[in-house]
Parts: sequence; C-alpha cells; structure tokens
Amino acid sequence: MPALSDVALQAAIAGNLRLLKLVASKMNLREAKDAAGRNALHLAAEMGRLEVCRFLVEESGFEVNFACAEGGSPVHCAAAGGSESVLGYLLDHGGDPVMPDSMGSTPLHDAAEEGHCAAVRMLLSKGVDVDPHGCRGTPLHLACSNDRDQVVRILLEHGADPNKVVGHVLPPLMMAYCGGSLRCMKLLIEVYLFLDLT
Repeated sequence: MPALSDVALQAAIAGNLRLLKLVASKMNLREAKDAAGRNALHLAAEMGRLEVCRFLVEESGFEVNFACAEGGSPVHCAAAGGSESVLGYLLDHGGDPVMPDSMGSTPLHDAAEEGHCAAVRMLLSKGVDVDPHGCRGTPLHLACSNDRDQVVRILLEHGADPNKVVGHVLPPLMMAYCGGSLRCMKLLIEVYLFLDLT
C-alpha cells in the first residue's frame, strides 16, 4: 500500500482534486515531497493542474516560491510545463519570475528550453531580463540547442544578444549548429546579416 505522501503527489500530478482533499484531511500536504524535493505544487504546476494549484495555494498554504532541492520553484515548473493559466496564476499570487535555481536558470530558461512560446511571452511581459545567464547559458542558448525556432524569434525580437558567450557555453549560432537546428541557424544568420548591413 502506497504511503499517503505518495498518494498526495500522484493526485496532484493527475489533477485529482477530490483525492487530494481526502489525503489533506489525513496529513499536512506540504510534507509530501518526491526524491528531488518537489512538493505537490511543483508537480501540479508542471502538469498544468490549475484547480489543484488553487487549492494548494489558497486552502493548504503552499508557498509559490518554495524551492526544491535543485532550487526550482513552482514557477519554474509551470514555465517548463507551458501552462499559461498556471504560470499566470502563480505570478499573480507572488511567484518570482526571475528566481534562479541552483544552476542559475530562471523560469525563462525553462520555458525557452521546452519551446513554450506563450510562457516566454508572459515572462517577458513581466519585464524579466531577456538574457539572464545560468550555467547552461541564456534562454537563447537553450532555445537554439533544442531547435525551438519560434522561441528564438521571440527572444531576438525582445533584444536577446545573438553573440552572447557565457563561460564555457558557445555562442547561440554554434549552439544551434551543435543541436542540429537549421531553422535556428537561419534565424541567427538573418540577424547577423541585418546587423552587418546597418
């Protein structure tokens, strides 16, 4: 028989609010964590379970900026999962759009890496820096290396630096090349040509 904490986490992932409320009557949901230290709000946010997130924040007292063992918050998880409604909800309830994880990655890094255009736009609309650096580079580096050409376009339109080198991380054009992304390479070459002509 699974432990109540495991049931709580699985209910959050599945969006089973009825089961989660039942488990909440028997334990403090904030104590349930997976091996990475993520709680039910992290997991529900990543899966886009808005009603579960509302219950956890408004009725169970979950902190929207609680960092798991790797430093990621529920905002990171929502950005990585691409749920506009959950990301907007967490930001409206005090979620920090620029909080870095232990690798220096922000929610914008996560949304860019996963190719979630709407989440990228939402975070940029909150005034976040388009070029924050983490150990893995900037959001543009991650979008280029993962063939996220639509995200690359959005980031470039918002002033992302196409020549940025961060520590050991190659420039975005080389990241696109290494990732085999001809579409991202084409976008970056167009930017370079425009910069050279002006």
